Amino acid sequence: MSETKPARILLAEDDRNLRIMTTDLLEMFGYAVEAVDRGQLAIEAFDRESPDLVLADISMPDGDGYVLLRHIRSHPTASDVPVIFLTGKSGLTEIRAGLRDGVDDFITKPFDPDELLRSIAQRIERRARQRQRLENLKILLSASLPYELRTPLCGILGYAELLRDSASAGAAIPAADVAEAAQAQLISCESLLRVIDAVAIWIEVSSSTAELAGQYARARTTDWVATIAQDSREIARRHGREASLELRLDEGVVAVPAGHWRMLVAQLVDNAFKYSPKGSPVRVTGTGDGQRYRLVVHGIAPCPEITETGSLSPFQEKPVSSSTAVRGLGLGVAIVRQIAALSGGEFSLGRAEDGGTAASVVVPLSRREETIGARSYSVGGSIPCDRGGAPAVQLPIRRTVPPET
Repeated sequence: MSETKPARILLAEDDRNLRIMTTDLLEMFGYAVEAVDRGQLAIEAFDRESPDLVLADISMPDGDGYVLLRHIRSHPTASDVPVIFLTGKSGLTEIRAGLRDGVDDFITKPFDPDELLRSIAQRIERRARQRQRLENLKILLSASLPYELRTPLCGILGYAELLRDSASAGAAIPAADVAEAAQAQLISCESLLRVIDAVAIWIEVSSSTAELAGQYARARTTDWVATIAQDSREIARRHGREASLELRLDEGVVAVPAGHWRMLVAQLVDNAFKYSPKGSPVRVTGTGDGQRYRLVVHGIAPCPEITETGSLSPFQEKPVSSSTAVRGLGLGVAIVRQIAALSGGEFSLGRAEDGGTAASVVVPLSRREETIGARSYSVGGSIPCDRGGAPAVQLPIRRTVPPET
């Protein structure tokens, strides 16, 4: 039975007594400590030791804590290592400078040992969780991406070979057949482009950068319902199932970047059409309660991998399923789950009353809202889309307003 290796901490502190005392404290609680007294030595030790956390004084000779922090945040493989500043300074200028460069916490000297140990444990545990989640997503992506790419590529290659073989045999190819082959290849190319776009989004939302966190902290996506409705209608048309779409969306200012929100909804709607029987409805509903916005997409075919708790088991014990539906769901579900997590929201897959699967996403709404009118968007069922001639049903909406200055 292998022993768990102790977490490694790089301590950069130029005060000899404090450095020795802090090293003894950390080692007493099971950490492996590399202690240095200069900024440049800390940079060299970081590159050499790959620590799990850095504890650094701000004021040091030969490169201060900010120089070390910027080096860590620009590191190609270890930019996510938590950094805690030990500082005798606690002014807003120092705090803002550290937060701007991506520091995780400030501990003021002289520090409370319990406070220091608690902060260290929390940051190391959070990084471990984030890395495990990213590893799970990588495994899922490696399993689903070949499936996602192979399907459209087979269509392109198949029709290209057909045209090549016909031309090589000297056979006259009717114009109608050429047009059919060209249209099929165009459809496959468009499908491949959508997969590439989805992979690009997945890479972006899995980056765990300070810039990405800032995007989500500032996100206020407004007036999105008409765009989402148009996207959903296009997805339904692509699957030849325009009459199956039932769309009921209330307006709301969601705390998700516009492009990511649009991709999230598109992935869920596309999966619903892919994996539900033709002729069955695909219902997309969205409602807000002033604090959160709940989007539910119902129409995915019955999925045996859904557990009793409403989660998808490939994201737990087994990362890959042999089910074709789950292989196809893999990339889309990974994107949706990560976007929901970044926003501070939730994603779940659950069994619907009719035996199908309903995907539910809950994301935060902007904190400060006021009711400004009545508006919603409806497609399908007994209430046609307003683009189809009948007016959309009118419901109250909430919209975020900027804080007073």
